[in-house]
Amino acid sequence: MATYDSKRQVMVMLGINVDPLTPQTWEWNGATWNQMTGPGPEARGYAAMAFDSARGVSVLFGGDNLNKQDLGDTWEWNGSAWQFRTTNGPSPRTDHAMAYDSERMRTVLYGGQAGVDTFLPASTWEWDGNIWVRAGVNGPPRRRYFHAMAYDAKRKVTLLFGGVASLDGTTFGFPTDTWAWDGAAWSQVATNGPSARYRPKMVYDSQRELVVLLGGESALDINTELSDVWEWNGSRWSLQTAAGSEGRYQPAVVYDSTRKNIVRYGGGAYDVNHKFTLADQTWILRLRETWVDFGYLGNETGEFATPFNTLLEGANFAPAGSIINIKAGSSPEKLQLIKPVTIQAIGGPVLVGRP
Repeated sequence: MATYDSKRQVMVMLGINVDPLTPQTWEWNGATWNQMTGPGPEARGYAAMAFDSARGVSVLFGGDNLNKQDLGDTWEWNGSAWQFRTTNGPSPRTDHAMAYDSERMRTVLYGGQAGVDTFLPASTWEWDGNIWVRAGVNGPPRRRYFHAMAYDAKRKVTLLFGGVASLDGTTFGFPTDTWAWDGAAWSQVATNGPSARYRPKMVYDSQRELVVLLGGESALDINTELSDVWEWNGSRWSLQTAAGSEGRYQPAVVYDSTRKNIVRYGGGAYDVNHKFTLADQTWILRLRETWVDFGYLGNETGEFATPFNTLLEGANFAPAGSIINIKAGSSPEKLQLIKPVTIQAIGGPVLVGRP
């Protein structure tokens, strides 16, 4: 489990060393991993983390230990040491999700399971840095676990998608609904988009003001890790790529707001013989890029192989906050940019200024 510390500009990850089985805290600074030392939480899996930007700490809750006992403890990492905070609050659980609401300065927790396949009540909890408070509503996203959440700072809501859900705690299904929590109530904002899945990862891209969903496990094909990438713009989901990097089971994923990219570490995968293996690779998902080549004469889509041949076309097509790469050539153009974009010259110098 991991989160991004925007104050110190590092990805914080709590993991388990395989041999021997011991807890480890690591930080990724954009170039290298560094192991942090000192006492802290016991080794665990299936917990959740979120970064409290107001107080500058990474918040950890729950999970299960090496004896498969569910945990209900809250810890915080300040960059140099772990501090145990409390066992009061949500009941012990695994496979829940958390996100930090920066507008209301609350860490939001929803769902989870107790033991194996035991649905917990559809309750919403919030951590203000001192106490957990259970919101005065149940649901309505249904009881669920293996779902994903991220805080959408543009629209000031916590977004929830996917997982395993149940109305009565007994029968279950794999919904494709999307819900938003505004601090007072949940509202359903979509019923279609990404396919049914569990254990997806979701982050907020602050540069482009979009929520990004990555992979997960297919609800239709057991032991199949998905590698697609979807984006939520506040009103609908759109598929960005059907196959990104190799699909992984439970990787650590964060959005690096300093370097403007998504970082994914580790996770597992099943091979064709259903043998499970762990990975120790770090992947960087770059922001959407639009390509321009002034000398190109073929079909234009803005992709690397089929770029636009004018900067105006690229600027009109590129989403706000994304990157426009100019491959080669030159073209005198006059245009007005009305959204933030980054223009990069790949094939030589480019002069941008007043006409």
